[in-house]
Amino acid sequence: MTVFILLALEIILLIWFLSSFPRVNFGSVCGSVFTILIMLATIFRRPLSEYCKELWQTAGGRIFITALISAVMLGTIYCILLSVLMLKAMYKRPDVPTTIVVLGCRVKKDRPTRMLTRRLDTAFDFLCENPDCFCIVSGGKGDDEYISEAEAMRDYLLKKGIDDERLIEEDMSTSTYENLAFSMEIIKKLGLPQSVTIVSDGFHQYRAMLIAKEQHINSYAVSAHTNPKYVLSYWVREWIAITVMFIKKAVKSLIS
Repeated sequence: MTVFILLALEIILLIWFLSSFPRVNFGSVCGSVFTILIMLATIFRRPLSEYCKELWQTAGGRIFITALISAVMLGTIYCILLSVLMLKAMYKRPDVPTTIVVLGCRVKKDRPTRMLTRRLDTAFDFLCENPDCFCIVSGGKGDDEYISEAEAMRDYLLKKGIDDERLIEEDMSTSTYENLAFSMEIIKKLGLPQSVTIVSDGFHQYRAMLIAKEQHINSYAVSAHTNPKYVLSYWVREWIAITVMFIKKAVKSLIS
């Protein structure tokens, strides 16, 4: 009975990862592959158990199995700790005067996508609650976009009723690093509060804050709701992206 429950949970997990298709990202692919491997291990648990017993009889086999179990345990602990940090960052709301920076994402022709719309609705609510706050909408123009992400975001907020004088476009950036770097240039030029409130999806806030910290920017978060259908795949993608950041930073430190 326990095996059937375990297998049922694995199937649900796989369906959750697959539900993000055709919007494929590295997180959905890695999550799907990993879940399939776990399912195979569950289905073929008996022959796999017998093989491991035989393998354990050799010194090399014991080293391999011990190393594999250790890697799985360390990886699990790492992902749990990373998730705790991501959740903590998600709810780090500002307690000082800040300038809002809305991080752009894909625009469909000349209109915000659903993900970007949710970010803008979150920014709108915050701007209404903080009438003295200025907002930088940050995002360049992709090859398949009719206008820049910044222009689409500004138009959306204007239609929602935000005063034109409170909205500033940053339309040259192509990454989160550039979003924050170019926005900070504008903030310093206009004499706006240099603490920044990042408006993005919750799963992205920790990485965005790490990037802000690299640029010596004091940052906070106001997080948009993410469609539950995509949360898991984006969460796994963030694990990978953050890990890559850590590795690059470690390599850079060793070289220098």
